[in-house]
Amino acid sequence: MATNEDSLILDSFAGSGTTAHSVLALNKEDGGKRKFILVQQPHDTKENEKEKLNICEKITAERVRRVIQGYSYTTAVGKKEKVEGLGGSFTYASVGKPLFGEYRNFGKELPSYEDLAKYIFYTETSQEFDRKTLDEKTGKIGERGGVSYYLLYSPNGSKGRALDMEWLGSLKDKNKNLVVYCEKLWAHRSDLTEYERKAGRNVRVMTVPMQLK
Repeated sequence: MATNEDSLILDSFAGSGTTAHSVLALNKEDGGKRKFILVQQPHDTKENEKEKLNICEKITAERVRRVIQGYSYTTAVGKKEKVEGLGGSFTYASVGKPLFGEYRNFGKELPSYEDLAKYIFYTETSQEFDRKTLDEKTGKIGERGGVSYYLLYSPNGSKGRALDMEWLGSLKDKNKNLVVYCEKLWAHRSDLTEYERKAGRNVRVMTVPMQLK
């Protein structure tokens, strides 16, 4: 009743996945390209949790999968019926452990290098992180639109990786715009300005974790 043919529908209490089923059925009916986002806690009750019944995985996602691909069932009188799939696709994902505490700090358990790199790259670019582009030696975690993104971070907490003039001078990067997340900044603003002038580059520095978006 309230959507256009290309609407994005959010259901924050997905339950068994009725919203997704309805969206797929309506798309099939009128040729629409509506999309859906379903959110559901893994357990509805303490009994579910005790029985390790993950509602998302066992009910919500399974229903959506069957609706898309088609399924068979047996009626009360023993007759086998087949339902054709509605088509479409979806991705099932689980939310991982939080990276930050209430006050935007890491807390006692520091995130892994890769987890922090994923967060930074997606926050900066709205694009998925590609593990193949990661170079922990230089700190480069990826690039997009002529901008290279770096993370100088040590997850063991024993020593921090710093952005200094020696590190900047060692970079061999074709992109003129650099975004560098680092634990320590050992370079004066005037030195950075001079580097930018000579190298023809623009460097944006973000400290970890205080300035993370």
